[in-house]
Amino acid sequence: MFWYWIVTGETQTVLYDQFLIEVYDQAGTRLGSLGDGYSNLNAATNWKQGAVNLSAYKGQTVELRFSAITDGSGPTTFYIDDVSLSSVTAGNYGLAAPANGMWWNPQESGRGFFIDRQGNQISLGAYMYEESGSATWYTGLATLQADGTYQGALIRYAGGQTLTGSYQAPGTTQTVAQVTLLFTTGTTGTIVVEMTGGGGRNIQIQLFRAGSGPAASNAQFNNGTWWNESESGRGFVLEVQGNTVMLGSFMYEASGQPVWYLATGSLASASSFTLPLVQNAGGQSLNGNYKAPAALFAPIGSVTFQATSATTATLTLPGGRQIPLKRLVFNTGT
Repeated sequence: MFWYWIVTGETQTVLYDQFLIEVYDQAGTRLGSLGDGYSNLNAATNWKQGAVNLSAYKGQTVELRFSAITDGSGPTTFYIDDVSLSSVTAGNYGLAAPANGMWWNPQESGRGFFIDRQGNQISLGAYMYEESGSATWYTGLATLQADGTYQGALIRYAGGQTLTGSYQAPGTTQTVAQVTLLFTTGTTGTIVVEMTGGGGRNIQIQLFRAGSGPAASNAQFNNGTWWNESESGRGFVLEVQGNTVMLGSFMYEASGQPVWYLATGSLASASSFTLPLVQNAGGQSLNGNYKAPAALFAPIGSVTFQATSATTATLTLPGGRQIPLKRLVFNTGT
């Protein structure tokens, strides 16, 4: 773990300056980089805590090197202090259990994560973009470890059911990364991403707050992951803060490409809402540098959610088809 403070003269939300945490062996051979996620985009007015996972180098003698890459204008200064190494034994991280809901890095807006913690597992949804700019999503279960972290795989599904199409199970799966989640508080943390093909980065995240209103939901239905158990392979992540609704819908294009839509707005009543679905494109990939997304189309239609209990509902899709939904339970532990 370490503390960092980034001060920048850059005025644009473009990644220009970056600091790296690199791992070398005793012969001076570079083994990898762990700190690709720290840049002028993470500039702040105070010190923040960071962490990297060295478990991939267990049993080796390695050297950590902190270095910076900057351009010739708008200088960025990276301050590093209190670097420490902790062995992985139960509880010594002092890590927290995360709050359920939408998470993001405010310096890298346009992509985000949904955390649904049940028992000793987290269902993690990652909503972002391919390198080509197409919207995509990944999901996976991360399990609590003895050191207080959560570890698991992020999986890309493809070839499943479209928004308004008949049921079709996903045809392909691909593990894109291994992830370790560390939460220093219930609302702040780090996702350590190790890409399947090599490389990776640390993503600083915090719980998303929709404006300055109340965080507690005024809805009579539960926040979390919802699905139609007769049409597995696609689903919906739902969070209400006060009267503000955020609905993420993850499914597939007719081509089989995974896609997600976002709906935001207000409750119509304590048990219902009707909101337009929007699709974005062109934003940041899982392991790529920051770039802001853009709305791809006008709203593609509206959905209406009508709860029938705290954990069941009917969703009316664009075109009028209605499907039953229920709150997904994937872990019955406490």
